[in-house]
Order: sequence, then structure tokens, then C-alpha cells
Amino acid sequence: MLTTAQGSNLLSEPTTPDAIHAATALQASRALFVTKDTDFRRVEGLPIAVLDDLADAGQF
Repeated sequence: MLTTAQGSNLLSEPTTPDAIHAATALQASRALFVTKDTDFRRVEGLPIAVLDDLADAGQF
């Protein structure tokens, strides 16, 4: 998991908690990662839903 966290392109210098969250979601093959942090869009292979986008679309 640490290799995945280090190799993720989450940010140019990802914070440890963000990298761990992304790596855990990728390793667990989650169907959807729900967040308010738009930086997670940069993680290849991580399907995400950004809460603000859903709110703007009236989906919740």
C-alpha cells in the first residue's frame, strides 16, 4: 500500500493522509470514493464523486 501511496499522482507533494486514503481505496477496489477534496481527481484509476459537484447538480 505504501508503494501505491508514493506512486499516486494525487498532488505534486501529496500529504500522507491523502496518499493513504487514495492507496487504500485503490487497493480495496472500491466502486466509488466520495470526497470534498477535488485533488483526488488527479489519482488515476480512482472513481470519485465530489460532494460539491453532486450538490450543484441537485443530486442530494
